[in-house]
Amino acid sequence: QNVDVTIRNFGTDTLVSAGISWEVNGTPQTGASWTGNLLTGTSQAGYNIGSYNFPVGFTSMKFWTSSPNGGTDGDNNNDTLWVTACTGLVGTYTVGTGQFYTDLPAALADLINCGVAGPVIFDIQPGTYTGGLTIPPISGASATNTITFQGHDPALVTITSASLPTLRFEGGDWFRFVN
Repeated sequence: QNVDVTIRNFGTDTLVSAGISWEVNGTPQTGASWTGNLLTGTSQAGYNIGSYNFPVGFTSMKFWTSSPNGGTDGDNNNDTLWVTACTGLVGTYTVGTGQFYTDLPAALADLINCGVAGPVIFDIQPGTYTGGLTIPPISGASATNTITFQGHDPALVTITSASLPTLRFEGGDWFRFVN
């Protein structure tokens, strides 16, 4: 996905250039240079600094500027922005030992925290899974963006819980359970 930023001039002089650096989950990305003409207090939205293939779940990003107008910044307290984003799930994810999700609580946590951006299928591998799952409303879920938990064989997938209920809906809709 494209990574676009808004450039804002907090300084006292017109801003005509700046360096932009950024990192994702602590990994530096290729920086960018900006040129333009921003008066004090004005901004330019939608400036593309690169692209990144964001994974499902949480992503931490850091953006900072340097060398305003080719010089030294007199106040670098307003140069850095930290952002945590969460990408909605879409597509098929395998659940089981050594899979994308190792267990059902991990899959449910991403559903609750990140929502869905399209139909989602959790392909559950044979095994016994610990339940006690409470399912609230999921952001983005709809008649089109359904959430399916499917096992390959109902005799090979077991969900158990030390307490009842094993599975509890607290407003969650648009779920399907197959096998």
